Order: sequence, then structure tokens, then C-alpha cells
Amino acid sequence: MALMTEYGFQKLKDELVSLEKEEKDAIDAVVTARGFGDFSENAELETATSWLERTRKKMLEIAQKINEAEIFNVSLVDTSCVNFGAQVEVEDEESAKIVVYKIVGEVEANVQEGKISVQSPLAKALHGKNVGAECVFNAPGGEKVYKIKKIDYSWLSA
Repeated sequence: MALMTEYGFQKLKDELVSLEKEEKDAIDAVVTARGFGDFSENAELETATSWLERTRKKMLEIAQKINEAEIFNVSLVDTSCVNFGAQVEVEDEESAKIVVYKIVGEVEANVQEGKISVQSPLAKALHGKNVGAECVFNAPGGEKVYKIKKIDYSWLSA
């Protein structure tokens, strides 16, 4: 089972629907290319077939993630401290920069969106800590110290 938020689960389902539409377009392209005859030197057929194979492979990957998903239930965790699903506002002790992270499942993680995997060094360092606590973790640039400013779970029900 792969733990994920309802938002992440819905995003996967939406992606699968989109890929199903893409699959239909790829099938149409294969049918059209077959109409050109000579299969031995048919670049259009080769391109369309490759597109269909890639699309179906993506569909299988997404379907597997959906089948393995376990939707996170926030009512089952202590929301006074950092756990899976928390949106955590932290202050970098060195630079005083404030950063917000959401702790999500591996499938949903996207650093550009501020979503970090529950398995990441930062999430592990934050886990179980309360507002005001400091956490130390190894970042790519060396050891970092963050102070927890705010913990919020309301984004899960938005």
C-alpha cells in the first residue's frame, strides 16, 4: 500500500482519464497510418504505434498506483505535531528564510510544489515535532537547522 492524500489520489485518477483519451487518439493514429499501406517502411505507423505503447505503459503505471493507494485519514493522527499530511511552516535558522512544505506520499512528492515525501530526510526530521521545536537534517548542501513555526492540516479538506 502507498499512503497518499485524497488530492494526490484524485490527481492520479484525473491523469488516468486523460491518458485514456490520449490512448483513443493514438489508436486513431495507428488506424490512419495502417491505411497508408506498406508496413515495412511506414514511419507514420511506427510513430503511432510507439505513441500507443508509451501511453498504455503510462496507463498501467498509473492504474497500479491507484490500486496500491491507501487514502490518508487525518482524523487518525495527532494533529498537534508533524505527521503525514501536515503543512509545515519552518524557518531556516541560518538564513531566517521561511519555507512551507507539505508532507505527502512518495507518489505525490514534488519539491517545486513544496510537497516532500514522508521518506525524505527533512520529513523524517520533522516527524513528531511540535511548533517551536527545532529539527536538524542533512540537506544536499550540508546540515540544516529548521525551527517549526506552524503546523496545519486544513489543506487536506480544501
